[in-house]
Amino acid sequence: MMFKFALNINDDNQQLTPENGLDFGDLSELTSHLRKALESRRQGKCVLSSIENHGYTPNFTTESELIYNKFLRVHTDIQEKSIADLTKEEATYANTLKKILSTDKYVEAIDTNRKTLVKLTSKDIETIAENYSVITNQSGIVSEIGSPKLEDNRHIYLHSLDYKIFITAAQEQILKDCYRKGFVELKLKQRRSIKTGRILNATLIDLRIKPDITLAESLSNLSEDELAIFENINTVDDILTLLRS
Repeated sequence: MMFKFALNINDDNQQLTPENGLDFGDLSELTSHLRKALESRRQGKCVLSSIENHGYTPNFTTESELIYNKFLRVHTDIQEKSIADLTKEEATYANTLKKILSTDKYVEAIDTNRKTLVKLTSKDIETIAENYSVITNQSGIVSEIGSPKLEDNRHIYLHSLDYKIFITAAQEQILKDCYRKGFVELKLKQRRSIKTGRILNATLIDLRIKPDITLAESLSNLSEDELAIFENINTVDDILTLLRS
């Protein structure tokens, strides 16, 4: 199946066209940072297939459902989250969009059914969605820790979760010993979008290091893609063959 999606860039006066659109350098920067945000180099091929005369509308085509779903998620993230809550690649792309849109343009992310998923101006990129707080517990393995800049707030990611968990300096010292190897149980204060219920970010309230992890707990933390390797496992011998491969 082929997935098609697009970015419609225009202004309130509908003045942008393929002949009166983005500067070549801006388009290059935009598509380069979008590719990194979509992780398209690892997930498959994505092609800039055309630029339509509906504003200035770069159209993209891919056979990868992962790339297409990431396109949808990235733009929903940018609409709902602050730049500080985005991943490094999403934040770079969001800042590029903000610069290109300036004060008088907007961008619409168009899905494969030619429907507008989100509409963003430069001001929207700065604004976090209205939200409420929920106290909850999560457990898993720390897959990322720290921050790209010294002045940024410290954070972690748990494997298979797509939102930042902000931590203190003292918590960071404890969690460093668990990075990619320890199983942790966390008490979190989540911020969730009022409109969609999506988790925007979380703050760590308390934590507990769990020294031992069962096989069932390990499997529960795998993503759908990672679980796919077990599709043809039926016997103990099948498991042993997989472990030796």
